[in-house]
Amino acid sequence: MITLENRPLRTDANSQSLRVEPVAGKNMKKLILFTTIFCLSLAVNAYAFWWTNPAKKGNALYEKGDYAKAVEKYDEALKKDENNPTVEYNRALALYRKSSFSKAIQGFIKAVASEKKGVEEKAYYNAGNSKFRQAETAAKKDSKNGVKEYKNTLEFYKRAIETNPRDMDAKFNYEVTLKRIKDLEKLSLDSQQQQKQDQKNQDQQNKDQQNKDEQNKNQQNQDQQKNQDQKNQDQQNKDQQNKDQQNQDQQNKDEQQKQDQEQEKKDEQQQSQQKQDEQEKQDQEKQDQQQKEQDEQQQEQEKQDQQQQHEQQQQQQDQEQSQEEKEQEEASQDKAEPEEGEGDEAEPLGEEGESEFPSTQKPATIDQPSEGMTKDEAQMLLRGQDEEESNMRAKKRKVVGAGRPEVIRNW
Repeated sequence: MITLENRPLRTDANSQSLRVEPVAGKNMKKLILFTTIFCLSLAVNAYAFWWTNPAKKGNALYEKGDYAKAVEKYDEALKKDENNPTVEYNRALALYRKSSFSKAIQGFIKAVASEKKGVEEKAYYNAGNSKFRQAETAAKKDSKNGVKEYKNTLEFYKRAIETNPRDMDAKFNYEVTLKRIKDLEKLSLDSQQQQKQDQKNQDQQNKDQQNKDEQNKNQQNQDQQKNQDQKNQDQQNKDQQNKDQQNQDQQNKDEQQKQDQEQEKKDEQQQSQQKQDEQEKQDQEKQDQQQKEQDEQQQEQEKQDQQQQHEQQQQQQDQEQSQEEKEQEEASQDKAEPEEGEGDEAEPLGEEGESEFPSTQKPATIDQPSEGMTKDEAQMLLRGQDEEESNMRAKKRKVVGAGRPEVIRNW
């Protein structure tokens, strides 16, 4: 039988309870004895410290078999010293006793990680025991999964043996686990063979039963077919009579429907033609109305354009006439000779410094040239002035034309 004895860490070789190392030292009893001799009050304080230690309370609860409360006390101790491998190991033992094997394995692995001497081998061993219990449960449900869990168990026992080659319990459990694996594999193989044989027998029975059922079915089918053939023949005769009568009725009905359809088609064509004529008439009236409206709009637009053009032409003529009158007025003022000078303007002087045109005499005309200008010279002078005035009027007309509005339509 597999040895699944837990291995709690102890403070001495003779103690059978779960213990952790006290903060004050290893030999707590000697300390209490000496403090009792020297000072009774110091002994009381030391005992109070021991009892208030949550790890110590956890050990006491473990010994009493109250594993759930022991786990709670170990958790309190880990909050104060979370890296204490001894407390972590003892907590995992309590979880194992509660059958919380997954959490126990995690606790043992944490204890192994501390690499504290004396903890590693015990943690591997008890982790293997926890995994063994899980493998037992798994094997009951599925032998294949059970083999897998047992193989994982071997790894923990193997580590325990490597850590302590003299650990006979670990070697014994390793051999038991190997045997469990072989038994499960053999059981699985026998089960598979038995299943194959059972399946083969079942297939043969199914085949025999199928053949028997097939024969009975064939006989029944033959009898049924014979009866059915007679019924079919009778039914065919009856159906043929009904069919002939239906065909005759259908022909009469089709002929009547054909006549009705032709009449309906003729009526529909007549109605369609009437609707089409009415629609064409309406379309023509609508088109005539639209054309009439367009003509009226066009005439109105042409009338507006003519009126606008007439106004623009009249405005242009008024501007040109006004401009010409202004230019003529300016030209007449330029041609007229000034009378007596005013202000600081000096009169033109002759050769001897006298005025060329006496105040009592008008300037000479072309027919009556002045004494210093011939008739040809005067005409040339007038032509030059006329050309200059013509150029000025052309420039002004160009400027005025640029400011005129653009003619919309050229009539």
